Amino acid sequence: MSVSSQLKSRIIQYRPSGASAAEISRLVKLAAAWFDRLEPALRNIKADAFILTKDQRLELALAMTELADDLHADSGIWRALESSNLPQVAPARVTPGTAVKLAATTPRG
Repeated sequence: MSVSSQLKSRIIQYRPSGASAAEISRLVKLAAAWFDRLEPALRNIKADAFILTKDQRLELALAMTELADDLHADSGIWRALESSNLPQVAPARVTPGTAVKLAATTPRG
């Protein structure tokens, strides 16, 4: 099965019902472009954690495409994730676009 057909079957699973064929086609093209660029990019990173199987690269390409779609369409998924995790990184309420002074940290030893 080709990369595009594998991506298409996964995208169809994740998209809301009623997604148009044109929308799915555009997302497949974007995810395929991400997929094509991932292997050479990951190969240049010298860490075992970045050695991914083809299936893992397909999922990563799809996740990156969905994130880009969410950020572009401002559907709120990223905003919800960000706001639910914000208290863990910055205890005070932070207005988007304002600078946040972070405390110094030390590497775990």
